[in-house]
Amino acid sequence: MNPICKFCVHGSCGSSKKCVNRHEKLSLKPSETLEKLDDDFPVLGFGAADLKALRNEIAELNENIVTLETVQSTIEEQLKEEIHKNIQLNEDFKIALLDDDDHQCCICRELFIRPSLLGCSHMFCEWCIDKWLEKYNHCPTCRVAIVSYTHCLNMDNYIQKKMEKMPANIRLKFKELELVRAKDKQTSIQLQAERRRLEFITMTLNERRRPS
Repeated sequence: MNPICKFCVHGSCGSSKKCVNRHEKLSLKPSETLEKLDDDFPVLGFGAADLKALRNEIAELNENIVTLETVQSTIEEQLKEEIHKNIQLNEDFKIALLDDDDHQCCICRELFIRPSLLGCSHMFCEWCIDKWLEKYNHCPTCRVAIVSYTHCLNMDNYIQKKMEKMPANIRLKFKELELVRAKDKQTSIQLQAERRRLEFITMTLNERRRPS
């Protein structure tokens, strides 16, 4: 039997098939290596001291490997936690950009959806002011009569651009609310027309009842 390079036993022989000892490489599992060494070392000419030193070195390497794997696992967990914290902080910051009264309707307390500007300069969601006009004809804030309102395109564009950077759950909630309100638009217009018709009838009757 050819003498076995002890570096190959460690798995660290860099000479591969061209090893200076011209040995046959071991093809054993790590758990079987020490048992094989116990049987072959006397035949190979190695003493008990060499075997003991080699066993100690292998045991030390195994301990180092376990330690390194534990450290790696700990670092990976810490990294995941930091990434999660950073993501949460980033989302909180983005939400805070729109979480103020300047971007919220005072009727529904939500971000403006199709913000509408009244003649008195107060702004509301189009759906909210439509619902308000089903029963009243004055501004909810200052009580000035509402003649008409205008879609505020600048505010709408600003909110839509900011919404693109919001977390997915916030964007989904906003989009669902947009769709629900859009479906209700025609009904609201009909109710407003009915309110104005009844107001006109009431005014006409009142005029007729006045003494001439």
